[in-house]
Parts: sequence; structure tokens; C-alpha cells
Amino acid sequence: MGKVVFHYDNDITIAWNGGFTFNVFSETKYSQHEIECFTDNTVENVLDAQGSADSYYEEKVNEYQLECAMDNADSMGSPQEN
Repeated sequence: MGKVVFHYDNDITIAWNGGFTFNVFSETKYSQHEIECFTDNTVENVLDAQGSADSYYEEKVNEYQLECAMDNADSMGSPQEN
């Protein structure tokens, strides 16, 4: 089986090589940059690969949202006492 590409929001794609390796890309109109890769040794077929890619993407989005929330909380600081 050849490479299968899954598309996500924010111009992110995850390419599965048909084995255990996934490459994560950030795409623009004119270029594509690999930003990360991961492996999943439990993948046996396209449905498994889709599930693995979806889980990976969801995990990264959740991590990003948590990081933004923490940064936002830090910038708010604590209330000043009178």
C-alpha cells in the first residue's frame, strides 16, 4: 500500500507510509514543511491509521489549547490588594 494522507484544520496533514510511521506536515499554498513524525506499532490497516492520526491531531490540539490557557492565565496575574 502506498502513502495515505489525512487532512486536518489549520493546514495540517498527516501522511501514513503504510507501515508504522506517520509524518506531520504544515502546508501553505506554496509549500509543505514536515514538523514532526511519530510511530504507532499497533496500526494494521487504513482504519487503524486514520484512528491513530485523528488521536494524534486531537492530542496536539488539546496540548496547544492548554498551553494557550496557561499563558493567558499567567499574563492576567493576581489581583492587587488595596
